[in-house]
Amino acid sequence: MSGPAPIIRFKPCMPHLRMWGRAADARFGNAKKAFLLQVKMKDYAEILNQIQKGLGKAYKRLNAVLNVPGTSVAVKIDPHYYLAVMPGFVKHLAKWSGRLPNTIEETLLRSGNMPSAGTERRHILPLAVLWGEPPERRDIKAAFVLADFLEAGLRMYGGETSPLPVSTLVIHGKDRDAVLSFFEGKTPPGGPAFSSVGCNL
Repeated sequence: MSGPAPIIRFKPCMPHLRMWGRAADARFGNAKKAFLLQVKMKDYAEILNQIQKGLGKAYKRLNAVLNVPGTSVAVKIDPHYYLAVMPGFVKHLAKWSGRLPNTIEETLLRSGNMPSAGTERRHILPLAVLWGEPPERRDIKAAFVLADFLEAGLRMYGGETSPLPVSTLVIHGKDRDAVLSFFEGKTPPGGPAFSSVGCNL
């Protein structure tokens, strides 16, 4: 009798199949990233709406939450920007919208509604601000927020029909260069947002 038939072993992969597999993985990987990005953007849109809704309802209950120097979490310093006291601003938005403060901050930054600088998304600046007559000075940590975003929430949920006026609060002139440097490549607050450089307060 003849012995058992020889076993023929086939190599499961060939170079061109491995290359096809890598290309397919890359395509599927890119598609997955694009899908996750769409999901993330959808999440951000939902959170932004919750922020506007929470702020609008809080404003409707008490108008002083915005635009009253020395009292509010944010005041309008320019037709385009509010100056927000940090971290209180984010903490109040989190309370009003039912989200965590970190979630609020990340969403505002990534959506561009809270301007930032550099790859590290630096957004909090130490600033001296002035208001009142005679002027009162206070040193604060602050962030800028787009007026259009906040006031859309006031229109939709806070009962306001027009933009709020620019407040009497201004940034001390000594901090002008720091603010302009922060806004490099973006539209900075206009000149009326700053006091005169010679202010001795």
